[in-house]
Amino acid sequence: MFERGKFNSLTSLTTNNALFYYSLGFPAYALARIFANAFYAFQDTKTPAKMVMMTMIRYVILYNLLMRPMGRRVCFCNSCGILL
Repeated sequence: MFERGKFNSLTSLTTNNALFYYSLGFPAYALARIFANAFYAFQDTKTPAKMVMMTMIRYVILYNLLMRPMGRRVCFCNSCGILL
């Protein structure tokens, strides 16, 4: 449907794969946002900050571990980082 110009079947398949791997982490991302807002409502800003720092550390570790074997699938690392 959108394959025209510089967007051919290979780029369409690549986009499909990226969106699939990002979709794995969407429910966890939504829950993290809901819990962060709940903590903010209770005037607790330290817990969401700690959660974000832990998630960023997991991202860095997963990026370094999975970058070469997964063929630079950053979206998969992103989904795994938020799920853990």
